[in-house]
Amino acid sequence: MLLAVAATAAGGDYYKWTDASGTVHYTQRPPQGRPSQRVSVDAGSGIAPPPEATRPADQGRSLREADARYREQACATARENLRLLESGQRMIVSGGVDEGTKLSAEQRAKALADARARIAETCDKP
Repeated sequence: MLLAVAATAAGGDYYKWTDASGTVHYTQRPPQGRPSQRVSVDAGSGIAPPPEATRPADQGRSLREADARYREQACATARENLRLLESGQRMIVSGGVDEGTKLSAEQRAKALADARARIAETCDKP
């Protein structure tokens, strides 16, 4: 008898609505002063309201993590570029598949300045 009552209680109408922070809610009563969408649930079918959508805070955390990974990679690349430029190695600027010209002193100075600026922009410690 209790199982029949529980199954009946699980079925029926729910209301889907989103709060000010973007969190999706499912309630048995419509929210006061907020638009909502009525969702019917058949207790015998085992169908429940859809799972809660990804919260904006979770999305924000994912974006921050992706940004941190990007900055870490950009920092490593900038540090490697600076290391190569400071090494005094002969640098070639590619103009095509079979073309290339030696990096001039002026080009090297600009590349060094760009690499240092990129380090300052992306690395925690220059």
